[in-house]
Amino acid sequence: MSALEDRLVSLKARFLERARDDLRTFEAIDTSAPMAECDRQNLVNSSHKLAGLSGTLGYSEISAAASALESALISGAGEHSFDAELACLKQVLHGATKVDPAN
Repeated sequence: MSALEDRLVSLKARFLERARDDLRTFEAIDTSAPMAECDRQNLVNSSHKLAGLSGTLGYSEISAAASALESALISGAGEHSFDAELACLKQVLHGATKVDPAN
């Protein structure tokens, strides 16, 4: 493996660690309760960062799910208008965080 490939594996491993933290955060969200605007904005910011970084590292499924959540939160059609997108992102993150970044 070249130095560049080693670096990419290292970056992906760090990303997956952060994704595990993000997953814990997303799992703690109570979608049955009203969400404060500052919490909603924090979730928009988190999903935006996750979408960008995951796309850069080649995790297109995570990127698409995070982007869909971000869009649903921004559109704000209703208090729980983002439930399906949040569930999808959590499912994708569950699968991705079990993967070896060297693959």
